[in-house]
Amino acid sequence: MAGSTVLEECRQEGKWPSAFDRYWELLRERQGRAQETRAMIELLLAGREKGYGLLRQAVERALETGCSDMAAVRYFLHEQALVRPAAEAVDIGDVHGFDRPAPSLSGYDVLLSQPAWTAEVRP
Repeated sequence: MAGSTVLEECRQEGKWPSAFDRYWELLRERQGRAQETRAMIELLLAGREKGYGLLRQAVERALETGCSDMAAVRYFLHEQALVRPAAEAVDIGDVHGFDRPAPSLSGYDVLLSQPAWTAEVRP
């Protein structure tokens, strides 16, 4: 993949951002040649799923944070889906109809007045 004609064409057409090359170099340093190629293919497949614009942003954020792991890129790709918008307050009206008295614990006093059960302890 590293010396492929398709990759060179993508670079010339501006479809291969420099962030991908920096990320690729970090992968090579960290994982070696065999694993870095697999990781780059996985990266490009993730771009196919989410869009290459988002992939580029995710790779750039991973590089900014010093991460060279595909899990970090995946996180940044899906980060928007993980953040939930704040919920609006809803007026539920008068809830006093649901008030209940506090429970009584007087039934437990009966247990205190009875002798405790004892068991023979054996060594």
